[in-house]
Amino acid sequence: MRVRGFALGVAAILVSAAVNPARAQVTRADTAAVLVQAARRLAAEGERDVAANLLRYIIRWYGDTPIAQQAARELAGADRARAAGSGRTGFVVTNTLFGAWLGIAVPLAFGADDPPPFGVGLIAGPAAGLLGSLAYTKSYPITSGQTAAYRWSVVWLSWQAFLLREITGIGSEEFCNDFEGQRYCYSDTPTEAPFAALVVGGAAGIGAGLVLTRMNLPAGDVALVQDASAWGTGFGAALSVLSSTDGNPDDVAVFGWMAAVGNGFLLGAIPLARAWRPSVGRVRLITLSGIAGGLVGLGIDLIAEVDDEKAAFGIPTLGAAVGLATGIALTARRDVSRAETPVPAEGGALLQLGRDPGIGVPLPEARVLPAIKPDGRLGHRPALGFRIAEFRF
Repeated sequence: MRVRGFALGVAAILVSAAVNPARAQVTRADTAAVLVQAARRLAAEGERDVAANLLRYIIRWYGDTPIAQQAARELAGADRARAAGSGRTGFVVTNTLFGAWLGIAVPLAFGADDPPPFGVGLIAGPAAGLLGSLAYTKSYPITSGQTAAYRWSVVWLSWQAFLLREITGIGSEEFCNDFEGQRYCYSDTPTEAPFAALVVGGAAGIGAGLVLTRMNLPAGDVALVQDASAWGTGFGAALSVLSSTDGNPDDVAVFGWMAAVGNGFLLGAIPLARAWRPSVGRVRLITLSGIAGGLVGLGIDLIAEVDDEKAAFGIPTLGAAVGLATGIALTARRDVSRAETPVPAEGGALLQLGRDPGIGVPLPEARVLPAIKPDGRLGHRPALGFRIAEFRF
């Protein structure tokens, strides 16, 4: 009712301007001033979106009046105020979930077997993440783009630390035995080693992420860098198969290709994002197009019953590449408004289909799995899980 009454008031002012042409110029300036005052009242009453739309209306239809410049300044200030702090919820959720993950990963990194260390971790970890992120965002307002950059920094550096450990074998032990004049050696990786790498990488990600939260990072730029690095990791895995002699590379080769190509895509996407300035919506559409292309390639594999390892990986990889290129071309003139600032859902799946499709950030989730105790009884043990695919409708 309030908005309808306001609209009628605006209409009355415009009609009065049309009836008295002798005062048309004065009336346009007066009308713009009245509208600005109305926008301020609406903003004070909490109707910020309506106020912003009214300011845009003034800028568009009263651009020749001095008051339009004032409206533009107020709109810019409103946009900055709305952006500042818009990522606080996501930042807090990310740190709370990551705190829960550390509550399990740290005891595992130290070789804990009994439940009490995990219980302490699940109490202290989320609490530290929650309280620490609330205190940080109280001192430093954070945007959704900065939150997305922080989240991806934590996930990406955790993943890179894991890959580095797998490639170099840090923490693994080598055992050798002599049998019939020949020496046989094998390596064994204790459970603590991968979790220690993930904890160290996550700590580095937190540090780098906090630095990123002090930078001006549009959400679209972050989305492009995030999706590009994820695509690079996938293409690296495919290239490891395609470059091998028999289509069956060893783990070190797979992880090496994933790290090299993934980081190459990430570094290449940074200057591209600065030059391109895409919206989150456009990045999601391009990613969805790439996913569709990969699924088409997988469908061809199944229909043709491809049994060659290289061909089975090559066809979906080519399909994904063609899909990405098609998405870039089709969205060239249909970019979604840069005013939007949504970011991928916290703790979502790697592949998100349905509503808001795209590549998500699969944060580790604490789970409890059944296990056989040393005395033969059925018990439970803590574990970590990731969601690979998720459908939202």
